[in-house]
Amino acid sequence: MIFHGNPLSFGQYFYDVWGGVSYWFTSALSVAQILLAALFLSQRDRMTFYVGTCTLLSLLGIYLRNTLPSPFPWYYQTGMVSTLLMSLGGVYLRYESRINKLVSKPYVFGIAAFVYLSYVMITNPAHPQGTTPDICMYLWKYLTILCSIICIIALSHLLPQAKWLEYIGKNSLIFYFFSGTMLTLFGSITSLLAPDTSYILTLTVTSIALLAATGIN
Repeated sequence: MIFHGNPLSFGQYFYDVWGGVSYWFTSALSVAQILLAALFLSQRDRMTFYVGTCTLLSLLGIYLRNTLPSPFPWYYQTGMVSTLLMSLGGVYLRYESRINKLVSKPYVFGIAAFVYLSYVMITNPAHPQGTTPDICMYLWKYLTILCSIICIIALSHLLPQAKWLEYIGKNSLIFYFFSGTMLTLFGSITSLLAPDTSYILTLTVTSIALLAATGIN
């Protein structure tokens, strides 16, 4: 797994492990945290400085990912792109009560859920971009991510009121344990019936796996 099927060699080991290629998430996250730590050294108080700077870093990361697609070192392009979302986490921390009040409005949740589900339903994972310009795809993805965050915040506020969400939360370890097994099993069955991949099939398999894990629990 570490060497991606390539012959074992010191050079490949250095490239994959020390170059951060074999574990993209922690590598990109480390780069993003280092960039944010460097910004914090400025000791600026205005949140607009951090959000604006991270927006520029994200745009630069998008450009570098398209022109220099190699992830070496440490998926730095992905880390740069992620700084904007991490800076928005700081915005939420500072204005949490105001944002929660806005997110709690039903129409805000409805719009966010509609945008997110629209993206999930119409996007083909085998051909996610098509003829759409890269910058438009990234902007669309950012909008979708923000909408999904809004939905998560809104749903988290319902945990004390929704018994089924509370049930899943209390038994999350069971759902987590069976998630890979169930998804693999039903995904294999679905791929035989419908070999063409799509987010609709992914959502269907996920729903079936959730119901199966609930029944086992």
